[in-house]
Amino acid sequence: RKAGSGRPIGRPPTLTDAHSLFLTELIDDNADLTLEQMMDKLTDEFKDLKIFRSSLHDFTTKKC
Repeated sequence: RKAGSGRPIGRPPTLTDAHSLFLTELIDDNADLTLEQMMDKLTDEFKDLKIFRSSLHDFTTKKC
């Protein structure tokens, strides 16, 4: 895409602030959770969410 086109580059993030808040509270309550357990709880809470384990890993290591 041409620079200055006004449109953001890349796709929008899959996880929102609501997901981040949920994960932060989840981890605060139980710091021993595995990534798989986090993914299960996240998708149980947000039924329409489709996310790869690698995306959740990136999100938790960079944003939570």
